[in-house]
Amino acid sequence: MEKKLKIVAGIALIVAIAIAFIAVFNHKNTVNPEKITLAVAAQPISAPVYVAYEKGFFKEEGLQVSLPSFGSGKDALALVLQGKAAFCTVAETPLVFAAINGKSFHIVATMAESTKYMKIVARKDRGIRSARDLSGKRIGVTMGTNAEYYLACPAYL
Repeated sequence: MEKKLKIVAGIALIVAIAIAFIAVFNHKNTVNPEKITLAVAAQPISAPVYVAYEKGFFKEEGLQVSLPSFGSGKDALALVLQGKAAFCTVAETPLVFAAINGKSFHIVATMAESTKYMKIVARKDRGIRSARDLSGKRIGVTMGTNAEYYLACPAYL
C-alpha cells in the first residue's frame, strides 16, 4: 500500500511540475509588459488597431502599447523611420517613396485593402460635379500619400 502511495505521490508531483512549467511559459508578462509604440494613421481603415487597443488585446499579449495618432500614414511611417515607433499603419504609396529613397523597413501584415475608400470632397456650387471638373482648380492634398498618387493618375479620374 505504501508503495502505491509513493507512486501516486510521484505522479502527482510530476503533473504539478508540468503544470507549473506550462503556466510559466504560457503566462503573459503583465507585471513588466513590453512597451511598444504603434504610430497610427487616424483614418477609418486603421479602426482594427483602435478596437484591439480598447478591447485589451495588446495587454492580453503582454504589451503596453502607445498609439500616437497622425493625419496620414506617411507621418506615421516617419516615426518608424526615425526609430521612435516600432510599427505603423500606412498605405503603399509612402512605402514606395521610402523604398525609393533607400529607407529600410519590413512589412509585417496587411490589415485591409480597398480600391474604393479614397474620395474627393468638393463643392457643387463651384461647378465641381465630377473628377473631370477639377481641372484648373486648387486642390488640397497631402503630398507623398495615396491621395496624391490617385489624384495624379488620369485613369482614376
